Amino acid sequence: MRMWKYSFRPLTYSPFFSGRSYKFQVNITMEVTGMATVQSLLKVAQSYIGVSEGTNTFNNLIAAYNSIRPIPMGYQVKLTDDWCDVFVTVVSDQAGMSDLIGRECGVQRHINIFKAKGIWLGRQFPKAGDIITFDWDGNGWADHIGFVESVENNQVKTIEGNSQAKVKRNTFQWNDKRILGYARPKYQVVGEVKKTIDELVQEVIAGKWGVGQARMAQLAATGYDFNLVQSKVNQVLVDKSQVSTEVVSESALTYQGAQLSKAHLDKLLALSKQYQILPSLLIVMLHFEGVWGQSNVAKLDHNWGGMTWSASYVGNPDIKKAKGSPRPKSEGGYYLRYASVEDFFEDWIYLLRPGGIYKVSGQRNFKDAVKGLFQEGGSMYDYAALGYTKYLERMEARRVGIDKANPGVLKKLDADWFAGSEGNEKVIVSTDATTWQTGERIATWVKGKAFDVLETKEVMQKAFLLADNGTVLGWLLGSDVLSA
Repeated sequence: MRMWKYSFRPLTYSPFFSGRSYKFQVNITMEVTGMATVQSLLKVAQSYIGVSEGTNTFNNLIAAYNSIRPIPMGYQVKLTDDWCDVFVTVVSDQAGMSDLIGRECGVQRHINIFKAKGIWLGRQFPKAGDIITFDWDGNGWADHIGFVESVENNQVKTIEGNSQAKVKRNTFQWNDKRILGYARPKYQVVGEVKKTIDELVQEVIAGKWGVGQARMAQLAATGYDFNLVQSKVNQVLVDKSQVSTEVVSESALTYQGAQLSKAHLDKLLALSKQYQILPSLLIVMLHFEGVWGQSNVAKLDHNWGGMTWSASYVGNPDIKKAKGSPRPKSEGGYYLRYASVEDFFEDWIYLLRPGGIYKVSGQRNFKDAVKGLFQEGGSMYDYAALGYTKYLERMEARRVGIDKANPGVLKKLDADWFAGSEGNEKVIVSTDATTWQTGERIATWVKGKAFDVLETKEVMQKAFLLADNGTVLGWLLGSDVLSA
């Protein structure tokens, strides 16, 4: 148990640009009894929300910093200086955690303190209580700092001083390019109840812990064994995938009251193979754009994608189309009308063909396929006005929902597509390989055999997701595979 007490005497402030002197009483007497927890730190930070420059509380904040001894860099902060790190330092002091966080008024110097304390994370997935730093102009030099108040749906809510001249909350994507990195003070954890492995598995499958490296970072940051959890997740998903094999070949997909019939699914799969487009991308896009035929334009014009009519539009030359129903008045123009849903599929997927304006064909994972719809991924034009980041967020959320409603189906369809793709990349598992990335031991029959590569990613080195005749095996690092 710790106790800290702060009391500051009257101070005189004399701006260098003025002959005046200002006297004010700093009436801050704060007693903090307890442990150095995230909650106690954020409680102090939250108490300042709304405080703006020029107020007595703001003046007291600056005075509190200037009363620190020894004062960092020997510099007395002026009322006209940037004060984001002053806020972080004073809040940390008042919460009794300056030994965990350090004291500074310069963000880049504060990062050096974080590194010296061993709490600098860089651009790892954050959690509440972390310190967040920013590099606004992308030159590698830290410009701004604040506290992470909460993390939800891959977004961080922050509390920052000197944000539009006051203390305020802001929200960012956790990996926003302007974020230089995070620091995680070594707080004490009080009363935290650990979840069972089965509870965690269900939450991971439901998408509550993110995907890929974000999932790994979140689980590790919360004190869970990522390899143990992911191993169990893999086992559950493989079991569900095996159970759902007949469902894939015989049944429709359902989600949010909409149904993708077996006939429509078969048509999409045939076109996906013809144009080498990831099946899950097409399935999720058609629910996002037209709710699998339940949108008004889909019902009126067989137009599941909301495609716009123009006199100059050609599209697939083998498909007839006409001017359909009017678009909303705010947008103007008309939709395209098709004779059937199958005709719409033929025309719409033709736009995504190899060598077309979009870079979707041949992409081997969902994120890269979505990126190929936008200029960030090499497309000539952006597919949607939302922009790549927001479109990807919504597509990912819908993919997770569809997968939850139809367990294992999207994964199985993609795996079958991979297995049937011409020129599928293959690698040979080294005879010296011992474990998958999840920590599970590699069976003897796998070693020395060539397998399809479904996906690659960069971890500590290049990693490969392997499959055997459409059945997903797992991830291996590049040091454990050989070129086939």
